[in-house]
Amino acid sequence: MRPTINHIIAYITFIRERYSLAVTIHDYQRSMFSGSVGNLAKYNIHNNPYCLYVKTNRKLWDKCIQSQKKIIDKCTECGAYYGMCHAGVCELIYPIDNGKQIIGFVSVSGYRADKDDELYPRAMHKLDRLCEEFRLDRQEIMTAYETYLIPTRPDRQLCDTLIHTLCDMLKLGLIESVTYKQDSGRKDVNNYLYYDIINYINSHHNTRIDLKTLSETFNYSESYISHMFKSASGMTLNQYINTLRVDEAKAMLNATDMSIQEISAVVGFNDSNYFTNVFHKLVGMSPREYRNINLSGNRISGHRS
Repeated sequence: MRPTINHIIAYITFIRERYSLAVTIHDYQRSMFSGSVGNLAKYNIHNNPYCLYVKTNRKLWDKCIQSQKKIIDKCTECGAYYGMCHAGVCELIYPIDNGKQIIGFVSVSGYRADKDDELYPRAMHKLDRLCEEFRLDRQEIMTAYETYLIPTRPDRQLCDTLIHTLCDMLKLGLIESVTYKQDSGRKDVNNYLYYDIINYINSHHNTRIDLKTLSETFNYSESYISHMFKSASGMTLNQYINTLRVDEAKAMLNATDMSIQEISAVVGFNDSNYFTNVFHKLVGMSPREYRNINLSGNRISGHRS
């Protein structure tokens, strides 16, 4: 029996909660985040506080997205591997294929090289380059790096067992989704458009995004995009964007001492009062109440531009 989207989500939740593995799914070939598997798009973003801290720099976020081509090339060459991103984050990468080619990958991320790790000099070199190229504070970056990334490598055998199973489920779920779309007569253009919009939102959700913006960007009418997005995702455009922004805000409330007004602006809300209302609606409490409940002893200070 092929796994349904609910089976896949339940399995991802199990991996995250039972084994504390930060699993994300990346759809490089624009063939997974549409149809019945579109709900997996929410697993496309790293929510580690260090990653969120780095990505408040717009250019660094873009660099993260652009690096996916190199990851796909390496997966094609050697399959699953343990590597390091441009920001010094270590991660296990598992390719997802459709039987013909690699269409994406699953990442188990959130690790760092400790001082006795052979990768440590390479990690420090990457951080130095990062700070120099993007004018970041070296001490703040290092504090975030050491505080929020795990200094030990993940259990490779455990991850191989868990994540290869997830990749197989995604492959079968994708086949089911494609079959459904063919049977229901959906046009390929809708699938690509939906993915492009999801990818655009995930990359720009902390900037101004509305139907007018998407209409001008993708050259489709606002009503067409609105109907297509709701049909594919089960959510309105604003619901999806606000969910992403609130998830990022929750991580920042836990990880930094930035004010609520600053966090509101960083995640994409122009009005902090509106942000508070949206946050309360989705979380069931105000940002301030959420921060007080989840007080952490280690926080990054300062606002990132």
